[in-house]
Amino acid sequence: MTKRTHAKYIVVIAILGATIVWLATKSHPELFQDDQFGVKTASIVVLPFLDNGPVDPSSNLAATITSDLIDELSESPQLSVLPASAWAEFEGRRLSIQEIGELLGATHVIEGGVQETLGQLRISIQVIDARTDGHVWAEIYQVDADDISSFTASAEATISSKLR
Repeated sequence: MTKRTHAKYIVVIAILGATIVWLATKSHPELFQDDQFGVKTASIVVLPFLDNGPVDPSSNLAATITSDLIDELSESPQLSVLPASAWAEFEGRRLSIQEIGELLGATHVIEGGVQETLGQLRISIQVIDARTDGHVWAEIYQVDADDISSFTASAEATISSKLR
């Protein structure tokens, strides 16, 4: 066997090996999310929060809360948070939580809504295990409209502790 043929076999084997690893991570992501190896323990997608009630049409309150929560969760070392753009291609489609998890490779899905009344926000949030469709945690927050950061910080701390 020539050196050139030998090199071709090595390249083919390397490509096959990489393909097998990639397919395994896509078909069984739970096997590759074990914190003992320094890998993030949960992969999360935050769905766009819904405006539940009369909201000023020029306000992007729900989008702001969604974005701020993604940013806050991204700071957690044990969480892998998908960017908002990961969900964009599926927006408007009626998909189950399990389908969303499978399509995006997420172990957990976060969804919620916000309602503004007289300068107060009522923010509901829930964390759902995308593999089982079971609720991990849910809560309703009452916060001042100008203090969204206290909500995102509190929600991030609770979510991080629940997903350990």
